[in-house]
Amino acid sequence: MRVRSFAVLAILSLAIVFPQAQTNPSAEKQILALLERQMQAANAHDTDRFLSPFLHSDNLVFVSEGTIIRGWNRLREQQLVWWNNGKSDVVYTQTAPPELDQLAPGSMLVTQQLAAQRNSSAGNTQPLHLVATTVWKKSSAGWQIVYCHESLAP
Repeated sequence: MRVRSFAVLAILSLAIVFPQAQTNPSAEKQILALLERQMQAANAHDTDRFLSPFLHSDNLVFVSEGTIIRGWNRLREQQLVWWNNGKSDVVYTQTAPPELDQLAPGSMLVTQQLAAQRNSSAGNTQPLHLVATTVWKKSSAGWQIVYCHESLAP
């Protein structure tokens, strides 16, 4: 009963702290432009350009298929592996417009539905569908991703 009461209290607290957050059109426009550049970088397999909007700090958290990567440097090392040092043939496309929700002033939640297609070693095309959820925070450096979770969709 105590856990249930705590959960209800937590939800009510969030409703008070974030009452019907309004999306900031300027923030949306800025983040959508960053997402567009990020998609271009992903399809060019340009790791540094792709990761440029991510927080360049050990505080960055990236979760993919149950693996937690902490820190920009570790994520960069892993991204280079995933894209075979820029030699990957994976192609990404958006399957729906990104969903942007302002959590609080200077904080945005973005959900993207994506498709990825690559050739297997046998020469077959392997389509994948994934969902990426990112938390963006506005800082003096501009909008930055501080948290990302990617998962494969069925």
